[in-house]
Amino acid sequence: MEPIVSPWFIYLLNFVENLGVAFMIIAIFTGLGLFGMGIWWLTDIEDYDEDDEKYIKWKKWTNRLITISFSALLLAVFIPTKKTLIGMFIANKLTYDAAEKIIETGKDVKDELRKDVIEIINSITKKEKEPNN
Repeated sequence: MEPIVSPWFIYLLNFVENLGVAFMIIAIFTGLGLFGMGIWWLTDIEDYDEDDEKYIKWKKWTNRLITISFSALLLAVFIPTKKTLIGMFIANKLTYDAAEKIIETGKDVKDELRKDVIEIINSITKKEKEPNN
């Protein structure tokens, strides 16, 4: 018998969510690095020519950080959350027939719960009416 939900799907739910968080952390730290490099550039840029080795390294690292930062940010934004993945899975499996069965089952469960609650209330009121010995 084939399982309704694959164990791999459950594993991937947590993995994908952690992956999104990791990309957001990468985006934040590379953004902070870019901010620091921007401050350094504003304070020291007059001392360097475009042919200077330090300026070339700075430019290369800035381009790398910009690429990494925007890539990580885009991945963090577009990786679905656990809630979204569950919704996508359910939407894929849901049919009109299944929805009708769920509604019918829900009504039956509601009726059974109502009967149980009424029985509990009746038993409590009977105990309160009985005289204490």
